[in-house]
Amino acid sequence: MRIVKKIFLILFVILIVIFSVQNSQTITIAFFNWSVKLPVSLIIILIYILGMTTGGIISSVIRTLAEPKKVKQKDDSQLQE
Repeated sequence: MRIVKKIFLILFVILIVIFSVQNSQTITIAFFNWSVKLPVSLIIILIYILGMTTGGIISSVIRTLAEPKKVKQKDDSQLQE
């Protein structure tokens, strides 16, 4: 199983390197008075990571809100006192 994981990891890295080489032209990203020139491949990878992060945060917030609230029930011994 470890060998299969390593093979998939190596193939994934090779695909990322090929993607980066084929998309090496730079573009300018402008936001208000701020601008930056980055390769297309880097922008795509950064947007993908940003999407994964925000998706994870949103799903954890939704999961937390969807959980039923746990109400503490008092023991019978505490009620009798």
